[in-house]
Amino acid sequence: MYVSIGTPDGFNDNWIKPDVEEAVDVPRGGSIFFTFIRRLSSPTSRTIWVLWTPVDGSAQKKFVKTIH
Repeated sequence: MYVSIGTPDGFNDNWIKPDVEEAVDVPRGGSIFFTFIRRLSSPTSRTIWVLWTPVDGSAQKKFVKTIH
């Protein structure tokens, strides 16, 4: 399935940086990685969206998680 990471602000968030900038093909049980950039001025938490398109072409799905 094709997977991408974004936030409610879009896919070019200043604080969330995916290891791979474009959607990637992730096998079942596989992983994707990102960095939550932490600086003095960074937010204390950030909501991320993991969006994926199943291989069978069914509707895109979204997982939402707030990280601290």
